[in-house]
Amino acid sequence: MKLSKNVLVGSLASAGMILGLVAPATTAFAATGSFNQKDLTAGQTTGDLTDTSYVAIAGTNDAEGTATANSNVNVNVVDGALVLKAVPNFGFGTVAAGETVANLTGGSTSGAAKDGNDSGLLSVIDSRKSAKGFQVSANLGNFIDGSGKAAAGPWSIDLASQQLEDSKGDPISNAKPQDPTSPLSTIATTLDQGTDATVVSLAASTYNLGTINAEFKGLDAATLHLPSTTTATDGVNAYKGTITWTLNSTPATPAA
Repeated sequence: MKLSKNVLVGSLASAGMILGLVAPATTAFAATGSFNQKDLTAGQTTGDLTDTSYVAIAGTNDAEGTATANSNVNVNVVDGALVLKAVPNFGFGTVAAGETVANLTGGSTSGAAKDGNDSGLLSVIDSRKSAKGFQVSANLGNFIDGSGKAAAGPWSIDLASQQLEDSKGDPISNAKPQDPTSPLSTIATTLDQGTDATVVSLAASTYNLGTINAEFKGLDAATLHLPSTTTATDGVNAYKGTITWTLNSTPATPAA
């Protein structure tokens, strides 16, 4: 994910209150068991459960005892900022040479981009003082083939409209209070190569602050249109592309 220096510094300065509850402590607590694992005789022992040679034993056929283990928990909290939290990878499976349409099969970690997730999740966090509105756009880049050569176009992806939900999975609506019977959604759009397409567009005061999610799942959530000239000489040719997602704090204009 790339941010210009000016944008990053300006964003942090304006937010002012990005709070991170990370690395709460560096002390590592090992699991403890009241029996020695080697001969199962009574005696306190400590170890690490991630070490496959260690187990924390709480009892044997001949004695009773206790075993404890410690795990880590952490959370990041953001306040006063508009954040692009997650963007989806799209995987379209396998098609025959000459076919020009492929349905979504799931995510795909294969490619140059490192920010995407394989669950189809597009997520924004708005933790500003008020719901000022924002927009999310996507831009489909060029494709390369399995040898790393540029692939001829045009390529495009149709994105179907997806319901917007909060962190609990409840629908987000533009009603006050929120009305799940009239949920807000992403915009059904086509991603053409090199052109920004608006995917989410929310006007001020039309949603509640917090996490705003859309999940692109199912065969019809996204459809890839590929050129009929794509080939797979001597087997499989894996074509890969990148989508650039942009979160803009400029609010959408309310409908007249």
